[in-house]
Amino acid sequence: TAAAMVACTEKTLKEKFGTSLKDKNVIIYGGKGIVGGISSIMCAEAGANCTIVGYDGITNVAKKAQEYKNRFGVDIKPGDGSSDELNSSFLPDADIIFCAARAGTQVLNHEQLKLADKVLVLADVNAVPPAGLEGVELKDDDRKHFSGGYSIGPLTSGDIKVKTQYKMFEKMC
Repeated sequence: TAAAMVACTEKTLKEKFGTSLKDKNVIIYGGKGIVGGISSIMCAEAGANCTIVGYDGITNVAKKAQEYKNRFGVDIKPGDGSSDELNSSFLPDADIIFCAARAGTQVLNHEQLKLADKVLVLADVNAVPPAGLEGVELKDDDRKHFSGGYSIGPLTSGDIKVKTQYKMFEKMC
């Protein structure tokens, strides 16, 4: 799931903007979990500046950021998202927004996402309503989002994941 979300984002960056993850500010909501964590590591390894935002304050995401540094040698910033105001504070600098928060949880609403005025890509892996990022639809595949960026929905990255896994299993058998 994480690799598919990152791959879809890289494709969008290349095709729509002629750029890559290098030096982009990637904000990851749900960065303590496996999908958010792996995507933050992958983006950091590609040269992005990553921040993982924790809904329960900074302590746990700071521990995760240190764990990722120790295990993978990447620098990932922890962010405190324990209130709507704090959650929104990362958006003005965001080039890319990933939402890998728990299913059925809206992390950022319309008003908050208006602050992301320079965002290029928004990707949400939450297929259980409501969307983690308001306005990102299930099947979005580079659809223009009201924030100005391009949105990637959970069924788009999920389709890439399933097709990749299928091909891997074919080679194994």
